[in-house]
Amino acid sequence: MTLKSYSTGLVLCCSYLFLLLYACTPAAEILTAESSAKLSFSKDTIFFDTLFSSQPTFTRRLVVFNDAKQAVNIDEIAIASGQNSPYLMTINGETNNKIQNIRLLGRDSLLILLTAKINPKQQDLPFTVRDSLIFSINGNRQEVKIWGWGQDAFMLKNQRISQHTVWAGKKPYIINGILTVDSLASLSIEEGVTVYLELGAAILVKGSLLINGTLENRVNFRGARLDEKYKEVPGQWDAIYFDAGSKNNRIKYARLQNGNVGLRIGAPPDQDTIPELVVENTIIENMRLRGLIAFSSDVYMVNTQINNCTQNAVSCVAGGTYTFLHCTFANTETRFFTEDPTVFLSNFYKLPDASILKSPLAFYMTNCISWGDRINDFQVTNLADTPAKWLVRNCLLKTNDKQFENNNNILNQRPRFKSALRLDFSLDSLSPAIDKGLDIDISTDIVGIARGKQPDIGAYERKK
Repeated sequence: MTLKSYSTGLVLCCSYLFLLLYACTPAAEILTAESSAKLSFSKDTIFFDTLFSSQPTFTRRLVVFNDAKQAVNIDEIAIASGQNSPYLMTINGETNNKIQNIRLLGRDSLLILLTAKINPKQQDLPFTVRDSLIFSINGNRQEVKIWGWGQDAFMLKNQRISQHTVWAGKKPYIINGILTVDSLASLSIEEGVTVYLELGAAILVKGSLLINGTLENRVNFRGARLDEKYKEVPGQWDAIYFDAGSKNNRIKYARLQNGNVGLRIGAPPDQDTIPELVVENTIIENMRLRGLIAFSSDVYMVNTQINNCTQNAVSCVAGGTYTFLHCTFANTETRFFTEDPTVFLSNFYKLPDASILKSPLAFYMTNCISWGDRINDFQVTNLADTPAKWLVRNCLLKTNDKQFENNNNILNQRPRFKSALRLDFSLDSLSPAIDKGLDIDISTDIVGIARGKQPDIGAYERKK
């Protein structure tokens, strides 16, 4: 065999082996350079809910699909605004605003994680934060839009208020840790203010808290997670605590959502019945534990709704003086099972060390609804050696306690809320609570509807 023929044979053999190997390569691994190659995406726009300036955000996900049989090389994935963008992507562990040469097999997918950090704009109103992801592949350019809302906010971490302070305006307040109002100080929160509380955050009031919402512009307290799936999740923040020396607290037209406890007050027994806390036209809902828990305190509450708490909506223990007028307390059609009554009152409280805290109890309820999923959802219990007195009249109660059969009370008749499942606790047209209240000179209901001489029971007056 000549050298020339040997070389020719070797070339033919290598070509044959290459063709054989190529033929054995799965189609999904064969790279295509066709200009028709394109990607598809799990969504065409990535939406972020409101993003607070300078705060790290939750992560959004985008899945990129190669629907073709053959592999493609993605020349570049880039955030359009580059280094000026508030958005940042992570692909295969690499975080940047531009990532190049990503091989994607046929019928395979790629996960992109997207986060954001918004720069402050020194303005009160929310602002749009738009950008896009650009995909370059075989000469093609594809785009996925990014759309979010930015919001400047006052950031308060373990803040202490030591003088009279006013919160007002449209810029929200974000509390991280514990916000303390000192014993000689007061905090006034004006209409329309929204207070966001991080996980475990609380407000501790040693002095006074004045919440001055209006019917048109309530003061809102809620968790700092703004994505839609957290809209009705309890336990996102801790509570508003009123310390033993706190006094002259007033809450008007507020909404407290998704905490552990809405209002927690503990005052030592005193010789007067002046309320340490007055609550008017307020909604407290979706609490992991209780809406209101009070120890030996004096509380006055009117036109207030407390609903969907894992334990009690209202728990007043170890005595105190309590007045509830035109209130709706409802633990019904919740997403969880509760073993506790909706409303519980007692002149004693058993401490963890088995000792008993007790003081005289007095409570007055007029034109209120107490309803829940238990057979006995309105309970009063007391020790015989400690004074206890009460007057409950013109109320709709779910209870098997026959002492509440008098005073025009309605027992164990379903109140017929419009839709408790949708958190609408106004009355439908067949409610037994309509026109069964006592005229106690409260002219409007929780949403401003005028009450007549024969008002409805509960926080809501049905519009005639």
